Amino acid sequence: MSYMAEIPLGELVTLYFGGRKEHIPGLPPYSGLRGAQLKFTIRDIKEMPTEKIADGNPFEAVSPETERNAIKVVSHLYNADAKTVKLVELSDMFTGKTAPVRITANVGGVAKQCFAKIPDASRFIGLELYNMLSGCKPLDFIFSELVYVDDKAPGKLLFNWNMKDLFAIPSYVEQRVRLDSVSEVLGLNDLSMNECNSSIDSDGGIYLFDFDEGLKFRKETLISGLPLKPGVIREIQDDEFHLIARRAEKDLGRVQKLVDIMRGHNYHSNEARQYQLEGINNMGDFVAYMLKRLGVPVK
Repeated sequence: MSYMAEIPLGELVTLYFGGRKEHIPGLPPYSGLRGAQLKFTIRDIKEMPTEKIADGNPFEAVSPETERNAIKVVSHLYNADAKTVKLVELSDMFTGKTAPVRITANVGGVAKQCFAKIPDASRFIGLELYNMLSGCKPLDFIFSELVYVDDKAPGKLLFNWNMKDLFAIPSYVEQRVRLDSVSEVLGLNDLSMNECNSSIDSDGGIYLFDFDEGLKFRKETLISGLPLKPGVIREIQDDEFHLIARRAEKDLGRVQKLVDIMRGHNYHSNEARQYQLEGINNMGDFVAYMLKRLGVPVK
């Protein structure tokens, strides 16, 4: 598939993720979770009350093997005994590039929802750098070379919000400015009204996931139309750039390793060259360039 990263996932696991608790060899493959007769597009998804999810009837239009695969994935993600997991719904979704499988389950009496997706190196590099540099609470995830599974982000998808309502929440407005700074450093395009990769909770907290539009040429800023004066925006951005630098220095070894991996594979070279910066030939070069501008001693 054309969107898959140029970096082999197996190599990324060997060089970077080996030994990490999130890497679980032997998980059922993505293909072993698809096939539910009930299918959704992203626009069909409605907010479902927690009680309905927890008390729902098991979804019967899947094979016993598929049900076992889903229960195994859920039990690993939530560190639960498989005997306490009751599958409620398994839904094939046709959403842009990633076509996730939505898994809804009752786990020890608690409603849970997660998404299984095709694993690729782009997702992991973007997620890892975002988790290290943004200061935002990361979502739980597990993966093997055959599947990637992450927990449902809190709140509602961005396109389900009225932007006027969001702009009235001060914490949302400030976090959007701060994420704009992170996006500038990493070339993220995942927080956009045209994307389904962000969720907003009732307090205005922003949660990014997927990162299939990360580490590319950034198409837009996140500060357009915000109800803040330019001077206030600049002050928040400067503070966030300072924090990004401190976070990068704290995890400099891991940041450098990811930069080196991207350089070694000339990762997203066409995207990086759109920045038209001298000596920037791939997104590894670009991330290093942006961090050096912030005073981070990345090579």
